[in-house]
Amino acid sequence: LQGIKYVYGGSSKSGFDCSGFTKYVFDKYGISVPRSSSGYWGTGTKVARSDIRAGDIVLFDTDGGSADVSHVGIYVGGGNFIHASTSKGKVIARRVIK
Repeated sequence: LQGIKYVYGGSSKSGFDCSGFTKYVFDKYGISVPRSSSGYWGTGTKVARSDIRAGDIVLFDTDGGSADVSHVGIYVGGGNFIHASTSKGKVIARRVIK
């Protein structure tokens, strides 16, 4: 799915936003996840960075809000995650853990 364009509100191979991308991937495996990035707040189980595993969802507060989630992606291992990037305009893999 890397390289598929970023589309606000998108949730298909025609284009994804961040939460549309994670929902699309997890739906393929029969796993229900929220459709909006903010819907992840309070959902699931928080793990320490040292315990993160491939397939875990990573959450970000990119807008400086208080205790909210504004971006999501999927951890793929090796300190990297995959997500629909607004700044790059497509689905990309990127380093998340240093």
